[in-house]
Amino acid sequence: MRASKTSTTSPTSPKVSQLRQAAQAGDANAMWRYALLLLGPSAPPAVPGQSLLRWLLDLAKTLEDGAHAEARDWVWRASEAGNTQAMVVQAIGLERADRDNAERLLGQAADRGDTTAMLYLGTMRQRDGDQQAARDWFGKLAGLGDSAGMAKLGEMQMAEDPAAARDWLAKAAAAGNVGAQSDLAVAASGGASHVLDPAHPPAQDPRQTGVFGPRTPVSRRGRVVADCVKCGRKTVQDIFDVIVSAWFGVGLRHRGRGLTTDGKAGQRARFSACAVCGCLYPVDATACQFVQAKGGEFFNPAKLAPERRARAARAMRNRFPGQASVLAIILGLVAFFAAPLVWGILAILLGLASYREQPRRGLAVAAIVIAVLGTVIGTVLHHAHPFGYG
Repeated sequence: MRASKTSTTSPTSPKVSQLRQAAQAGDANAMWRYALLLLGPSAPPAVPGQSLLRWLLDLAKTLEDGAHAEARDWVWRASEAGNTQAMVVQAIGLERADRDNAERLLGQAADRGDTTAMLYLGTMRQRDGDQQAARDWFGKLAGLGDSAGMAKLGEMQMAEDPAAARDWLAKAAAAGNVGAQSDLAVAASGGASHVLDPAHPPAQDPRQTGVFGPRTPVSRRGRVVADCVKCGRKTVQDIFDVIVSAWFGVGLRHRGRGLTTDGKAGQRARFSACAVCGCLYPVDATACQFVQAKGGEFFNPAKLAPERRARAARAMRNRFPGQASVLAIILGLVAFFAAPLVWGILAILLGLASYREQPRRGLAVAAIVIAVLGTVIGTVLHHAHPFGYG
């Protein structure tokens, strides 16, 4: 899988060459797509049904790194050629240094119907204290059926017209806006910290942050209303139980839910995941010690640069599967010569455990094959004394 991805994104691959040629020929969309291709993992896909603003904000922050000078150049060229998403990214990058030019770019993108530009303009006006201008932009978005505009309009109207505000929040929540869903849940709970409906709105699974592996045992243990460090407001948050150390795959598996921590041995840590921004924070002492060892006093994958997030993910990767595979191979070889029903069976069990938890399973398969051969051949060779030489 990794090899095919590398070949697809290689600078010499036909698709990339065609995209670059189109970008050099002046195609604005090709320029934008080529810039995203150069950014690679730093350009995550947008969440279906959600505003692109958070994604574009992350892109703008990534482009501040001097290592992405070529990608930034293509984004700027795409902006000049008329790509509205590139305009928004460039405006975000220019906002502090050249506010007038940033507003000009956002205005041009908004005039072309870009809802993300409208949302950011409304947010800027709200930060400036121009509530009427912000309400106008959010109202325009709400009129277009944009869930983020509905949610923002509902938030602004909550103090002056709670009924109308709840109507807008309900419409945004029905459209899939997790911020509106969280606000409604917080309002229904009265802001109290207690167990809420476990189904809506869904918080981000820690494994989706790219920090924990897809096979990491994770269980959701609770849902509360709490102050989010990143959002700066009360939101719905899920408490996740994560096994952060090597474990031996012993425990229950729930159909349709993947791995859970139920019944499994290993060091557990608790993290809270905000349903609105997807941030992840340590809850207990074990989690705090764990993230400190990985490079910070607190840990929020949503705030990390893509390169640092990738390094953290590698550092947090469970090393037990690879170690177990190597040990299974050694024990399988030992089974050829002595105690095949002891070392061979133990090697098979270790191989199976590593196969279950290892994303790349070639080494685990080799370990299982060697363990089986060692058990069978060793038993045949020592059939009179299968537990040893005798």
